[in-house]
This record gives sequence, C-alpha cells and structure tokens, in this order.
Amino acid sequence: MLQIITYQFIYCTLLSRSIGDFDEAQSCFKWSLAELAAIDDMVEHARTQEAYGLFYVAHNQEDDAERGQALVDSARQRSNA
Repeated sequence: MLQIITYQFIYCTLLSRSIGDFDEAQSCFKWSLAELAAIDDMVEHARTQEAYGLFYVAHNQEDDAERGQALVDSARQRSNA
C-alpha cells in the first residue's frame, strides 16, 4: 500500500511541478500527507512534509518561504523524535 501511495505522490507532484501547476502540486502534497497519516506512516509523512516545505520555498511567492520553512522545521522535528 505504501509503495502505491509513494509512487502516486511522486508522479502527481513531478508532473504538476514540471508543467508549473502550483495548485495541483499543492493538492498532491496534501493528499499524500493525509494518506500517510491515515496509515500512520510517520517516517514517510515527515519526508513528504519536508518536501512540501521545500516546494514552498522554491515557489518563492509572498509568504511561501516562511510557510515552507515552518513545514521543513516541523518535519525535521518529527523525524528526530
């Protein structure tokens, strides 16, 4: 199950980012985080959350850097716990 979620996430996110569809990529991240939380996979959840944060930092609009850094910091705290 996890492998399917991971591959779907990677495909969805890469496709959305490559065509410049921020909204769709954002939806993919949110979907993936919800699915990973539902199966209680905190390791992959932290990795996905960190990637989501880095995505915001790279997007670099308005408050994206701050939002992205907060996601990255939260993910790193979870992975170190």
